[in-house]
Order: sequence, then C-alpha cells, then structure tokens
Amino acid sequence: MVELIKRYKIKRFGYNILLAKGDESKPDEYYQKASQFIIDSFVALRGDGVYEDRIMRKLNAFATAKIHFSDCGATSGGQILFSPDGRVGICQGLMAEDENYVADIWDDSFDATTHPFWEKWASLVPLNESECFDCVALGICGGGCPVNARAIRPERGLHCIDNRSCVHAKKTLEFLIRDLYEIALHSG
Repeated sequence: MVELIKRYKIKRFGYNILLAKGDESKPDEYYQKASQFIIDSFVALRGDGVYEDRIMRKLNAFATAKIHFSDCGATSGGQILFSPDGRVGICQGLMAEDENYVADIWDDSFDATTHPFWEKWASLVPLNESECFDCVALGICGGGCPVNARAIRPERGLHCIDNRSCVHAKKTLEFLIRDLYEIALHSG
C-alpha cells in the first residue's frame, strides 16, 4: 500500500477496518494487526505529507486536547442518504431496513436538523455509553459503526460498542503517546 500511495502521489486517503459479517466478529488479533498496519502506514508516509484520515482524526484530537466526538457520519448527525427509490435515511448500512428511512425526497417539510431520528443517531457516541466512561482513549475514539456493533450484539440495538474502534483507538493512543515521547526525547 505504501508503495502504491507513493507511486501515484496520493496525498489524502483513509483506511477502513473490516466490518463484521452478519453476527460473526473478527478476532481481536485481527483488529490489533489492522490497527498496527494503519499506524505503520502513517509512520511510513507522514514524512511525505500524506494525510491518512483515520489516524489524523485521532491525532488532531490528541494534539489539540479536543474530544473527537464521532467517527461516523451518521452519529455526528452529518449524514443524509438517499436510496435509489427516493427514500431518505441516515445510514447506508440500514438501507434494507425500511424503518430507518423516515422521509422521501418529495417531502418538502423534512428537516434533518430537527428530526428526532437524527437526534437519536447523534446520541450514539462513546460519550453516551457507560461502558466507555473509564476508557483511556475516550477523548480520541469517536466510536465506530453502530450497525457493526449491533451485528455482534443485537440485543443491545444500536447502543453498543464497536470493538473494532476500541482496539484501534487504544492502540492509536499508545502510539501517539510513545511517538510524542520519542519526539520530545530527541528534540532537546
């Protein structure tokens, strides 16, 4: 990947960690390896000014001491999807579930900024999950995909933790702290 990115002079891109297939989660070992691959790619490319989105969202939160609220367009309330038949919803992962499409493109009164469905989705962030309150990576995490998490733990609905994000956020935080320490150690 690094060689391809360099060869084609790509300056911005983002990796995605595989989603669960049905209710079949990947083992934590996969998430650890995928997260390390993303970190290694970031390290190999940062000197060339390449922006890898998944790391940079977390790095920006870390560097500015501002919470990375959401890693998903839907949970940030900033995503609207249109199905081929004109239905309006919030998440492409739920396109087959009619109850998640609450309007259509012909509805002139529809306003996503005040619609309760968008408000509900905006609450699906780690800051609202009690399981996340004590997590060291809460400030940089942004959560993951509620639909992926629901696939693993359907009894919880959309309010559950996407383990991919947990592993990635914690591994990235460890890297950022170690990297900052190395920079500080060698800059003086």
